Formats: sequence, structure tokens, C-alpha cells
Amino acid sequence: MTDTVHSLPRPIAAIMALAGLCLGGAPSASAACIDLRLILAIDSSGSIDAAEYALQIEGYALALRDPRVLRAIDGAGQVEIGVILWADNDTPLVVLPPRRVDEGDGLETLVQDLATSGRAAQGSTGIGRAIDAAATLADQGACARRRVIDVSGDGRESRRPRPVSFLPLWLARQRVQALGITVNGLSIGGEDRMIRDYYLNEVITGPDAFAMHVDDWTGFAVAIRDKLMREIRLPQMASAD
Repeated sequence: MTDTVHSLPRPIAAIMALAGLCLGGAPSASAACIDLRLILAIDSSGSIDAAEYALQIEGYALALRDPRVLRAIDGAGQVEIGVILWADNDTPLVVLPPRRVDEGDGLETLVQDLATSGRAAQGSTGIGRAIDAAATLADQGACARRRVIDVSGDGRESRRPRPVSFLPLWLARQRVQALGITVNGLSIGGEDRMIRDYYLNEVITGPDAFAMHVDDWTGFAVAIRDKLMREIRLPQMASAD
């Protein structure tokens, strides 16, 4: 199993951050703003079999309960996490609305809700649909100083057959760029040797965006734990590691 991390070049990230400032996606100085709204966009398409899906959900549960992730949340201020289980535009989403996880039993409730949410979406791989739906969720509610979408999946966006209401990935990326939302990615699988480059070049976008890759599902829990730690911690803390 290999676990690799790639980030957008600093000049590109800086340009996108500036674009976010110009388009209203800048961090707010208002005390009403939370510090982070993180949306986990989890692949539930037909390319993932039942055993792999179970490993994926279990991996998220283990990662969210990991003491290192809990410490990251404690140090990040006010944090909301929501979840979208996605496939393509013609299959229903499973949505767990963002909730505060830095206080009370919010995090444990999220983990339990994810474990019992069921699997409605089993169509083709609609990464554009996933990012667009996650952006809508990230843009709702109180303002957030950082808004991040965490996409995990085992394939590229499906080209054929396309659902009737197909939303292309490039269009979804344009929307999150305009909103100043960061999209990070975790690609899974060793059969498609170009999948890690696809996530780096075609999926991730925004300030401090990065992509990770893991060759098989046995390493997923560790990879998503490390990814969550990096996403949750303040950017200056993560870059100091």
C-alpha cells in the first residue's frame, strides 16, 4: 500500500485564494462565523462493492474517533462536519447536514448517523454532482472562515452512459472556485495508475488544496485519518509539519 500526497502549486493556490476574496468567499471577521465547515463527499457509486463500501464507512468512523483527529478538532475552534453519499445525478443523495463536532456529542452522533444511514446511491461515478451538492451544503448556514469539501472515490467521472441530468465536473469546479471553497481529494485503487493524477489535475481546487492516494481499501482508514487531520487543522499549523 502506498499513500501519496500532492498539493496545488503555491502560486495557483494564492491566485485562487485572492479570487475567493474578490468574490465574497473571504474569511469573515464576524464573531458569528464558525471556523470550519467540512463536508465529507463519500463515493457510493456502483463501482464500489458492498465489502468495499463497508470498509469505507468503517474507515471514516475509525478516523473520526481517532484521538489525533479529536485533538485537531479541539485546536481548530468551532467546527461543523456534514456528509454526502453520492453517485450520479439520477440516483438519490444521502445527506447528513453539518453539525457542530467540537462540543457535546455532535461528533459521535455524526459517526452513528453515518453508520446507520443506509446506501441509496449506487449509480455511475458523478464527481461533478458530488462537488456541486457538497458546495450547496457548505454554503448554507452561518458563515464559515474556511469551507472545505473532502472527496473520496475509486474512479474518474463516468463518461458513458451519462444520466439525463448530468452535471460535468468542470462546471462544478467553477462553482466552488467562485464560492471560495476548497476541494481536497482521496483517490483509492491501484488498477487505474492515472487516478492519482486525475484527482490532482481535475478534482481538487481552491486555497491549500491537496490530493492523496491509497492503493487499496486496507489502507483507507489510515489515509482518511491523515487527510482529516490536515484538513481540520489551521493551514499554518498543517504547513509547519
